[in-house]
Amino acid sequence: LGVLTVKQIKVWKNTVTLWTAVLQRFPDLEYAYLSRAEGYAQLGKYREAILDVDQAIMRDPQFPEAYNNRGLYNQALGDYQSAMKDLSKAMEVQPHYVKACVNRAALYVKMGNYPKALEDLQSAIQWEPKSAGPYLNVCEVHNMLSHFEEAVSYCSEALERDPGNFLA
Repeated sequence: LGVLTVKQIKVWKNTVTLWTAVLQRFPDLEYAYLSRAEGYAQLGKYREAILDVDQAIMRDPQFPEAYNNRGLYNQALGDYQSAMKDLSKAMEVQPHYVKACVNRAALYVKMGNYPKALEDLQSAIQWEPKSAGPYLNVCEVHNMLSHFEEAVSYCSEALERDPGNFLA
């Protein structure tokens, strides 16, 4: 048992080594590529992460989380055009995908396109009306625009949905 434990420690060194070991045994698992990509991203290795996400998408072209994550990695590299394409594709593959919608709204904010950001966030609110997150994001955008009355209104909505949320 001790020898096996020592061998496994090498595999469990970090997320990347763990998922690399999984992929050596099961090379067609798209989730393993996505998980290793997340490990690379945690290390700031976004190009390697994108290569793994590409492998996941090659195995499953209808994998919305893969497009979402690749969009985030492209955004981290400053490639906003590719990021926008990926986040939009995630929402095309899975309509009402709130996570991708909120991430695309954040990208619109970075690009200075506040009306499109608010449009995406309103969609997220429609799709998940009980979630405080999109309300809080709308609050932040209105605050950036100095629309303080609207900001307070949306922060209040966020607090109503999540009374313990200290950000609202």
